[in-house]
Amino acid sequence: MFEGHRKSVTTIYFSPNSRFLVAGDGDGSVRIWSIRDGSSKVLIDDAKSILSVTFSPDGRHIASADVHGWLRICDARTGQLLDTWEGHSQDALCVAFSPDGKGLVSGSGDAILRYWDVSSLAVMKKGRGRMIGGQRFQQIRTFEGHTARIF
Repeated sequence: MFEGHRKSVTTIYFSPNSRFLVAGDGDGSVRIWSIRDGSSKVLIDDAKSILSVTFSPDGRHIASADVHGWLRICDARTGQLLDTWEGHSQDALCVAFSPDGKGLVSGSGDAILRYWDVSSLAVMKKGRGRMIGGQRFQQIRTFEGHTARIF
């Protein structure tokens, strides 16, 4: 049993090697869990409700999306928050890395998908610190045209 979240768990994702689990909750925290012993570490504790989390394909990074449209990337090993940026004008509902780990796609209640260049994650050095405002990662493409329909 994995206990420790303060509010409802809203999203979970396994690491590529299946040794870890990342989870986000309605209180805005993201935790990484060891499947082997159930221990956990808080990666993010200052967000609003987390709606989506994912591991990068190499398992080194974790991305999250929250109800205010913010995206965050953490180092999965150290827990260091690498970057935070405003990705959408409404809820960021989902986030996913590209299979090569060089891109990140986020989807939102604003009916827009955004593709972000995160290729610099592979060459980041430890201790570079946190940057706010998306200055490290650039949005390189926007996909618009989704509509909501009730059938």
